[in-house]
Order: sequence, then C-alpha cells, then structure tokens
Amino acid sequence: MGRHAKRRRAAACAAALLGGGFAPVSATASPWGREDGEAFVAFRTDRLSNTGDFAPPFDGADADRFTRVESQVYGEYGVDGRHTVVGKVVYRSSGSLDSAPPGAEEDRGLAEFEVGLQRQLKRGPRDAAALYVSVGALNGFRPLGGGGALDEGLDAEIRALYGRDLIGAEPGARAGVFIAGEVAYRRRFGAAADQIRADATLGAKLGTRWIGLVQALSTTSLRNEDPGGQDFDVVRVQASVGRRVTAHSSLHLGYSRDVLGRGVDAGDAVFVGIWTQF
Repeated sequence: MGRHAKRRRAAACAAALLGGGFAPVSATASPWGREDGEAFVAFRTDRLSNTGDFAPPFDGADADRFTRVESQVYGEYGVDGRHTVVGKVVYRSSGSLDSAPPGAEEDRGLAEFEVGLQRQLKRGPRDAAALYVSVGALNGFRPLGGGGALDEGLDAEIRALYGRDLIGAEPGARAGVFIAGEVAYRRRFGAAADQIRADATLGAKLGTRWIGLVQALSTTSLRNEDPGGQDFDVVRVQASVGRRVTAHSSLHLGYSRDVLGRGVDAGDAVFVGIWTQF
C-alpha cells in the first residue's frame, strides 16, 4: 500500500466521525477524498438526550428529559481521483422520559437526506485540501434544542476542508498523529437561520488496528431566521475510538457533550458505528 493510501485510510476513519453541528451528529467528507472506484460506507446509531425548558411537550405534559435515537447510513464513492460523491440518509425516533406517558413518541421516520460532491484541491506528501458542496432535505423533526422549533426544509452547504499529518506520514509507520479542520456556510431555505459551522479534529493512529479522535464541533447562527424559525449557537466536544475488526471494516464507539450554547439546552450523546471500505 502506498504512502498516500495509508494516510487516506487513517483519515477516512476520522472523517466518518466528524460531526455536523448540534441537531445531527453526522459524518462528513474527508480532506483526502477517495481514489477512483474506491467506496466507503458507514452505519451509525446515536442516542442523544437533553433536559430543561426546550424539551418539547408530549400529550400536554412537559418532558423532563428528551431523547432521540438516530440511525444513519453514510457513503462515499471516488469518481476519478479528484471527485468524490457523498450521500447520507438518517432515520430518527424521538420521545420523552419521566413526565410523558410511557411509550409516548413525538417523531419517528425518515428525517434527513443529503447528497454532495467533493473536489480535491490539494494532495501533498503530508497534507490535503478539498471543497465540498451539498444539498439536503430535513423532514420536520425537532432538534434537541432551538426552542422546540421544527427542523425542516431544504439546505445547501459549501465546506472547505484541510487535513495534515503531524507524525507518521512515512510509508510503513505503525503510529501517527494528524489534524483536520473544516469551515462551512449552510444556507437554510426554510424558516431557520443560516449557519456557520467549524469543526476541528486531533487524531492518533495506534498500530494497524486502533484510532482515537478528540474533536470540537461548532454551529453559529447568522440570526436571520423568519418568525418561529430556529436560531441557536452551540459548541460540542466529542471523543471516540475505533478498532479494525476485519481487513475492510472497523468498529467505532464515542461520546459527545455540548459545552457552550445560546438558545439550547445542554445535551449529550453516545454512538456506535461500523465503517467499511472497499
């Protein structure tokens, strides 16, 4: 396996765990992209929860705790070595605990769909840069924060990505450290405010089987929402670990928590995923 392929394989694990802000904890494209004909698919389940005034009511009773389970399928396919096609589908089931009647559900069903295209701008011996554009649809689910406003309508996003190996870029390296960063503008065509999103990742590859990640994920509102639309800011920290279980798949476990925010209640999440590359 060549030097660049080794680096991209490690970075792909990091990219699949990168979040997309507070409402969806989601995968995003990697700065290193995909080679021609190379495919990557991730199956992931998150359990998110929060408490407080923004937890929506259920059957007339205020919820003391709001919880959501998300199941996501995310995929990438390399077209010609410079372009990568990206797709994502999310299914959500949301409900409450404590005050609401047992088994009460607010939302359940297909919640989000996204397609995008990434163009590789640079791929050097130690670093890579890319530009990613996407369009998506949200199907009227409530976020864990944002005053209980529905998260619905069409979105479009443009995202700049950069990644760099700090240690272990040479061929055959059994350990390494890398960083990755992303900045995005998301145009929301519904009532919600447009957003600026910024993510940063510090990753460590340990041997041929293990990878660990520490991340900071932020969403900042531009405060141009229509009446009743979402308007919130949040900073989330996330830690995760992945282990390769077969030649082409790995298991990932992680935890995330909101540490700063405006217009949202603090939430946390645990997640598990299976990543495959072929």
